[in-house]
Amino acid sequence: MSKKEKKSIEQKLIEEKREKLEKSIREYWDMKDELDETLHNNLKDIGLDSTDYKPYPKDLSSFIYLLNDGAVFIRFKVENYIKGYHKIIENKTLDNFIDQGLLIPLRNKNIIIPSIKVIDTSFVNTDIKVGDEEFHVEYLIYNHLKYDDKNLIPSFTKALLDYRVTILGLSFYKNKIIKKSNVNDKKTIIERLETQLHEFETLLDTSPREEELQIFLKENPYLLKISSEFIPKQKLGEDFITDFVLIELLDQGNKYTLVEIEKSSHNILTKDGQLTNEVNKALTQISDWRNWIEKNKNYMAGKIKDFETPNYMIVIGRTKEFDVERKEKLRSYNRGYSDVIILSYDDLIMQTKEWIRNLKSL
Repeated sequence: MSKKEKKSIEQKLIEEKREKLEKSIREYWDMKDELDETLHNNLKDIGLDSTDYKPYPKDLSSFIYLLNDGAVFIRFKVENYIKGYHKIIENKTLDNFIDQGLLIPLRNKNIIIPSIKVIDTSFVNTDIKVGDEEFHVEYLIYNHLKYDDKNLIPSFTKALLDYRVTILGLSFYKNKIIKKSNVNDKKTIIERLETQLHEFETLLDTSPREEELQIFLKENPYLLKISSEFIPKQKLGEDFITDFVLIELLDQGNKYTLVEIEKSSHNILTKDGQLTNEVNKALTQISDWRNWIEKNKNYMAGKIKDFETPNYMIVIGRTKEFDVERKEKLRSYNRGYSDVIILSYDDLIMQTKEWIRNLKSL
């Protein structure tokens, strides 16, 4: 079988799982619409008419963020925005997602307002000011649910499990960790995740060299992010080399994350809570990449298909001994970056454990 044929089969498998998930999302929204209408009618019957109730517009677009411990459903109406269901996998918890601020989809970009941390809310014909800019929100509604929430309809739970297992399974298969016949086997996927995670924790306990960490993560890129594809050591011309480029295959187009790997022995924060020289050096590296990409978009488009403005990830140090105050300090730094996230190796461990726990619970 040729590489082209193999890829088409993998793409077909992912599409099949996506279609099932999309169908279940439509069923979820239909259920929400029906419940809201029933509540409105019941209030009306007892003389408590809800004057704020309005049926949802029919021509809405939707985002669904598949997070580590739950999902965020966003329905919105923006002029000329592509209609349909757009699914995004993020290695974040619901708390992390809420903590980043309010995400507002617009026609040309998404904006995040860090000062507004709300979920399960709606905006109708609302003007929101961000700095000197003012944005008009025609219609926006948020809902979120934990994966073990009883309000999740069974078809969504099953479709979500199927989709996540397939993405992980294909990643394992590409890296020759499992056989092709086990791509959809939940038990095998969980067993391999647990095995590789244990090996990762054991490696970290030996204070490994940076090169050892890069080799291990090259063999197990899903520890960085649940991605369909990855590219190690991607050159940015003759000037820079990334440690990894992570590629998520999404409905609305590929999403790219450029990764900088640093030593696990580096400190992240100084005693007084400032970022260390090692972290600032990594941030400078990211800034250099960003500036280079901005000046060489045609080059990147020729090297990586459909390449667009990426996000960036720095993996450095340990945080398992951080107290609540220092963890909040690191979160506050991350909130300040629009396209960069600083993760510790303990963050990678925790997010993988969360994936395992939720795969088991679904």
